[in-house]
Amino acid sequence: MIGYLRGTVKQKRESSVVLECNGVGYEISVPKSIQFQFPEVEEQGTLHTHLHVRPESQALYGFLSEQERDMFRILINISSIGPSHALNILSELKLSELVTCVRFNDSKPLESVPRIGKATAAKLLIELANKIDQFQVADAATETKSGSSTDYLEDAVEALMVMGFTQREAQSAVSGVREQSNSTEQAIRFALGNLRSAG
Repeated sequence: MIGYLRGTVKQKRESSVVLECNGVGYEISVPKSIQFQFPEVEEQGTLHTHLHVRPESQALYGFLSEQERDMFRILINISSIGPSHALNILSELKLSELVTCVRFNDSKPLESVPRIGKATAAKLLIELANKIDQFQVADAATETKSGSSTDYLEDAVEALMVMGFTQREAQSAVSGVREQSNSTEQAIRFALGNLRSAG
């Protein structure tokens, strides 16, 4: 079992990255939320991984923390929740949000995840109820939006796309200003400056 991989980021896409480790490039499926949290191409990065083996294929899944990886493993052991569904859930909900909705038996956040309907959301709450004590995360209700870099950076990307920029242009511009900004407004302003100077 491959517990984690540390290496040079060679490719970074919305749902996958390629890490080069000792001359080998590993293609790893990741949650979409990793886009703004993972190092850029040619920088060093580490992912906690799960190797999923099927008779016809093998696939690597990677996460920024061991807790995310552990939740992924719990999810894929629930009947009818395969790796793609589990990755989709962890792309749409932060770990703290998922744990919070289970703690408070609130299915609405899960129902908002694409391809997860009411019946599956209700099933997940039941299945996860006795499995979340191991996750030491703050309740999502106590987190402020300004404290979440992923939230405000994603909002900035969406705003730039509304202005007519492509998703790739918007993500690249916002990624380049994440260290300078601490709000959606700042990220948009700095990103627009970079886009206009580049154009």
